[in-house]
Amino acid sequence: MTFVDNFFTPRGQAPTLVVAPYARSDKGAYRFDEFVSLCEAAELKPVAIDTAVVREIHPATYFRAGAVERFAETIKHLGATVLAADVDLSPAQHRQLEKAVSATVLDRSAIILTIFGRRASSRAGKLQVELAQSEYIMPRLVGLWQHFDRERAVRGVRGGAGEKQIEIDRRLIGQRISKLKRELTDVERTQALHRHKRRRSSLLQVGIVGYTNVGKSTLLQEFSRRSVFVRDMPFATLDTLTRKIVLADGVDFLLTDTVGFVQDLPHTLVAAFKGTLAEAAETDVLLHVIDVSAPEPETQAHVTNAVLKEFETGNIQKVHNEFNK
Repeated sequence: MTFVDNFFTPRGQAPTLVVAPYARSDKGAYRFDEFVSLCEAAELKPVAIDTAVVREIHPATYFRAGAVERFAETIKHLGATVLAADVDLSPAQHRQLEKAVSATVLDRSAIILTIFGRRASSRAGKLQVELAQSEYIMPRLVGLWQHFDRERAVRGVRGGAGEKQIEIDRRLIGQRISKLKRELTDVERTQALHRHKRRRSSLLQVGIVGYTNVGKSTLLQEFSRRSVFVRDMPFATLDTLTRKIVLADGVDFLLTDTVGFVQDLPHTLVAAFKGTLAEAAETDVLLHVIDVSAPEPETQAHVTNAVLKEFETGNIQKVHNEFNK
């Protein structure tokens, strides 16, 4: 197992301090609760929470010095081993923040990539997640090997061993990324052939889309009357699943379940899953599932529409909601 694997390996309910750069009021409360649920889905164990409103991003650690000191004290007092931050940190900020709090730091993208790594089951899903994880970790190699150089220097050995290892790892990861992209191209070609065969049929094709954990898979199960993997958790579904639906009046169509969306989905993940998202983009109709009991259904609908727009799904008929009326 490589250190890239270790970075995204479940930490077995590791005690975690959850922090956010906004106040837990109004819309902030919903986003914070969602982030806590993402941490739990990644098998972390939130033992404390902290909010430090960021009006100006600190170039070194994202959070201001006073907040970082408070995080470090809390981590030490509670014996936490992970700091989960609801932000996207630059590689430099990630390194400096980890050094300042003396704990593993996982930003929002790392949390989501960890969940996807745990849930991927199909070959396509595993390839997509590994590609996204590798592209995420590549610019963070310096921080992962910085400690190695320091330890060698203390023992009187000439520095640079860690730097050499960085170059080796960069080359290996670069080669792995290239291989993953080639394999994904083959998988996407196969997926495209399957979509083409479905389009040659006279059946209407309907794609189910929506925010994560709003009930898309449950809807597919109810329509098809066949077992579907359903769990009350974020990103329970990562792979597309198509079922033929026959209604009581004899009308039939193909219904496809797709991966759910979430706020600030990592760009590397969206790019890696473009083949999977194409399953929805090329259907005749999109059925946009919205959980009206959610704290902010309008926000969830906006996030879904924004991702779909990124894939230029202009040929899709939309199921309109009444939220803004």
